Amino acid sequence: MIRIIYIVELKFSVIGTIIDFPYSHILQQNLQNFFNHIKPRLSHEQLNDWVIEFHINPTNIYWFETQEYSKSFLGVYKRGITYPKIKRKIFSVIIPIPNSNQISWGLPEERYLHRPKANPNNFFLTEFSTKGFTDLEDYFLESTKEAISIFLNKGFKIQGINLKFDIVDMRKEK
Repeated sequence: MIRIIYIVELKFSVIGTIIDFPYSHILQQNLQNFFNHIKPRLSHEQLNDWVIEFHINPTNIYWFETQEYSKSFLGVYKRGITYPKIKRKIFSVIIPIPNSNQISWGLPEERYLHRPKANPNNFFLTEFSTKGFTDLEDYFLESTKEAISIFLNKGFKIQGINLKFDIVDMRKEK
C-alpha cells in the first residue's frame, strides 16, 4: 500500500514598521532553512493545496507597560486571515526589536514608525529574552523560529479543521 503524504505549502515574508530594517541575505537564507526544516512536518490530507503564510513583523511594540526590555513577548495573531477561495491562511508574527538605548545591538529610536498598540488578548504570546544575544540578526532569527514553533505546537484552525503540528524546539535541536 502506498501512502501519499500531503504537505501544506509554507511561506513567509518580513514586513514591518522599522525603517531600513537590516534584513540581510544571510538572515533570509536562515529563515528559509528553518521553514524548509519544518515543512515536512506540516501535512494534512484535506489541506494539501493550502498555503500557510507568516508575515513576520519586526517592531517596537511592547505588550505590557511595565515590561523589562530584556524580556519581550513574541506574538502570533490567534485567528489569522483566511482566504478560502485561494486556499491561503496568513498569520502575523510580532517580533519586538529593542532600541539602542536598551541594548547595544538595538536600533536607533528614530527608525521605528509609530503604530497603535495591539491588544495582547488577540495574540498567542511567548516570553523571550534578549539576554544571550550579541547581535540583532541572531535575536531576530531565533525569536522568529521560537514564535512560529510554539504557535504550530499549540495549533490553529483552517476551514474548521484543527491543526496541531509537532515542531521540535529549535533551540534544543541545535
